[in-house]
Amino acid sequence: MAVAARLPTVNWPMLPDEAGFSMVAAQWHQGSSLYGNYWVDRPPLLIAIFGVVHLMGGSLLAIRALGLLATAWSVLAAGWLGNQVAGLKGAAIAAATAGVFLTSPTLMAWEVNGELLAVPLVLTSLGMLRRATSGQHAHWMWAVGAGATGLAAAMVKQNFIDGLLAIAIVAAWRLFRSPRRGLILLCLGALGALGTAVVLVWFAASRGTTLGGLWDAVVTFRAEAASVVSQSSSPATALRFKTLMLALAFSGVLVPLLLWLPGIRRQRNREWVFVVVGLMAWETFGVVAGASYWLHYLLGLVPALVLMSAAIAPQRLKWAYIGLSVACLVSLVVGLNINPKGADPAQLAYLKANIRPGDTATIAFGKAELLHETGLSSPYKYLWSLPVRVRDPHLRQLRAVIQSPNRPTWLLLDSHPLRSWGISPGDIGEEIREHYTRWAVIDGMRFLHSND
Repeated sequence: MAVAARLPTVNWPMLPDEAGFSMVAAQWHQGSSLYGNYWVDRPPLLIAIFGVVHLMGGSLLAIRALGLLATAWSVLAAGWLGNQVAGLKGAAIAAATAGVFLTSPTLMAWEVNGELLAVPLVLTSLGMLRRATSGQHAHWMWAVGAGATGLAAAMVKQNFIDGLLAIAIVAAWRLFRSPRRGLILLCLGALGALGTAVVLVWFAASRGTTLGGLWDAVVTFRAEAASVVSQSSSPATALRFKTLMLALAFSGVLVPLLLWLPGIRRQRNREWVFVVVGLMAWETFGVVAGASYWLHYLLGLVPALVLMSAAIAPQRLKWAYIGLSVACLVSLVVGLNINPKGADPAQLAYLKANIRPGDTATIAFGKAELLHETGLSSPYKYLWSLPVRVRDPHLRQLRAVIQSPNRPTWLLLDSHPLRSWGISPGDIGEEIREHYTRWAVIDGMRFLHSND
């Protein structure tokens, strides 16, 4: 049912993250930047997954098919986890919880991005951890698997450390009661995580991506970005925050939490109560610390919500189903009223009609879907606007590209982005006037062509 619910969105326009990740993955090799000739603040497993999509043709249909696979895996993993928590009732409501929220237009779930692809790995990690610590079916190799899949999730989206956090919480709880068992769990989980990390870092290094570069991108940059956004963000950020709060209120995300909290004292498995609390706290922090407040950030709450739903199955199953049914109706209404926007049709048509073989293009800034749809590459390494605001706020790197023989054939300026928040362009306008001639203005986008 969850896969079927995603089918109507398969042909919705490609969004910037989908286009950008596809472009980065398609040329990941030894290059001048972190991932080939492009830079993005994401871990290598996400780029590798989009690399597989590129091998399948890299089309919109291939990307959305990946989303279908991730959703199906998430529902099955949630059902497996819920079955271990509360039998078949727990399996049913846990699977339903994952299916409802991972297909919700209210949460922008149709986009195939890091959140959607990390959730199945987190749920698998939690299921393996539960299996490793259950008295009836305990087997320590499950702990290794929990660590491996937990680290893999973090290598898709860096803040998805839920599986590793759960291992740490359960191990800490057991260290006080059975130090030997707690230490074994911790060591085996760490072994699985370390093994996965070594393989992925080795694979990335074989493509020219260094460990130091990865740390800078997935850790250092995020701290810098949060500072820049907090100091100089546009009114659009505040508007997205309000929209995020509305989605939180009306998407049904709060239903499992509100049903789980009253019965928290009656739950017998105390270590997993702490796991749920720890995961919800971390996932909430991840939503807030993201600073940009995109709706798909809320997908990061799904693992904790799945555990909550499974835990309340014996007592409040009817109310859980009612809450999820209402969430489905809200999502249906929202989905019917969404008019998803991708690349501007007029702008796309103009580029396709005027580009020649060997042309390149740079958009200031973002809108990678325009480049992806036309097959153009960019000599400027940033395909998103946030890295520009954080790492090239004075546009020195862009100026160097424009002054070089490798300057883009087309320079696309969306309205007046060179004076956008967080950016002090200086005198780059002189270089632009020297090397480019304006050919057209289409729907607010200025199309400049190189004088070369």
